[in-house]
Parts: sequence; structure tokens; C-alpha cells
Amino acid sequence: MNRVTVRPSGRHPGGGPIAEPAPLFVCGCARSGTTALAQLVGSDRRVLLGIERYAKLARDRFAIGPEHLEPARFARIEDGDTFYDSFDGRHYWDAHFADKLAGRLELAYVGDKKPILYRFWRELFQRFPDARLLFIYRDPLAVARSWERRARVPGGNWPRARDAGAAIDEWNHSSACIREAVAARHRVGILSYEQLFEDRWMDRLFAWLRLKPSAEVLAAGERLGAAHQRALEKRGDGEPLDLDEAALEARVDQDSWRWLKRKRLA
Repeated sequence: MNRVTVRPSGRHPGGGPIAEPAPLFVCGCARSGTTALAQLVGSDRRVLLGIERYAKLARDRFAIGPEHLEPARFARIEDGDTFYDSFDGRHYWDAHFADKLAGRLELAYVGDKKPILYRFWRELFQRFPDARLLFIYRDPLAVARSWERRARVPGGNWPRARDAGAAIDEWNHSSACIREAVAARHRVGILSYEQLFEDRWMDRLFAWLRLKPSAEVLAAGERLGAAHQRALEKRGDGEPLDLDEAALEARVDQDSWRWLKRKRLA
């Protein structure tokens, strides 16, 4: 079984050794805040986290291997890796990105964010037994509205079939997958999008990562929180979607929603 090679370095807040770099992945039903969470965690100088860095290797199957998480390989975009061919204009939110790629910083975690990684949780933990998987969930009706808005954009890159109803189906599927991963006793951290920008959650998240929030992370939290508030205000001026939300809510797996609320870190 393949494993990421780790070396002991540093100590976590509890006083024990921390192995680094270790695999870290971020996932969640699309339009649930996976990018914001990845940017927040990846702002830390000890975390190298991609934004769909290996999107094509986790599309129809999970083909990410330990070699892909080596900083030198991470820095080298190859055909078949993802949908972009350069980091230009990307990772603007990570002030230490170049130093991470160059190996000039001690890294606690290396990994990637892609929403549908929950579909491949078995393969992920088989290939990375020591991985940590962060799963973020959002109010399913909010996800449904977001999918519907994207689906209605003429000529957009969001398929029309991925509408509000499809969003509820995928939300249910993502929840079922993550419940199975937790039942299998893997390292899964669950967060709520609605509470993502509250102060108290950050300490809990980083304690789970065996780290403390750095100054860069705190600044990123403020920046992302402000952007989130602006988005909410802008959305309030949009056209109503005229959805049958009662019918959509009836399709939500309420048991999984209650379970997620019980299991979340914050």
C-alpha cells in the first residue's frame, strides 16, 4: 500500500510531535464553500493546498498518488493534471505559495481541494492511510438555489441539468458518503458553511489539524468573511427564483443533516 513519507518535525498545541508533511484534502457538495475553506487553511505558511490542482485525476476515478503531493511535483503542472496549465493568477491568496513550492518552508500538510472527493473516500484513504479529509456542508436549500442560479445563466459553464433538484440529490449523496467515511473511523473533519466565518470555529478547526491559527490565517478569515457578507448583500438584490422549496426540502435527507450538525467541528 502506498503511503506519503513523513518526517517528525515540530510539536502540536497538545505537546506531542507532528508528522509533516501529511496529506490533507478538502471536499463538500459543490457550492458549499470548499474554495473559501481551502483558501483559509492554505493561507497558513505550513500548509500547501491546491485548488483543484489535480482536478482531472479525481474526476471519474481517484488517481492522485503520494508522488503528486511532493512539492516539486506539485509545482510542475503536467498534461492530464487539471484544467489549467499555469499558476499565473492563481493562489494569489497565499503569500507563501512560491516559498512552499521551492521547499523553503517546513510544511505540515500538502494536499488538494476538489468538491467531489467524498465520492472517492475509500480510494483516498487506501492510498493515503494517514490523510485528513475536511468536509464542509451548507444548508441544502441554499445549495439548491446556488445550483439553480448557475444553471439558468445563458451560455454558462454550468450544465442546465445541474439544477435545484440535482443539487438536493448530490447533497444527499455527499452526506451519505461522508457518514460512511466516519463510520470507517477515518480522520474526517466536518464544518458548517453557515458558521465558517464565526470566530469560535477557527480554533477548533486548527486544533483538529494540530496547529494554531497563524496571523496569515486570521487575516484571511477577515478577508473571506467580508467577501462573504458582500456576496450575501448582492444576492439579496437578485431576481427571485420561484422554486418550490417545500418540495425540495421534502427530498432532503433530514437524518443526515441532523447527523452533520452533531458531528461538526464548529
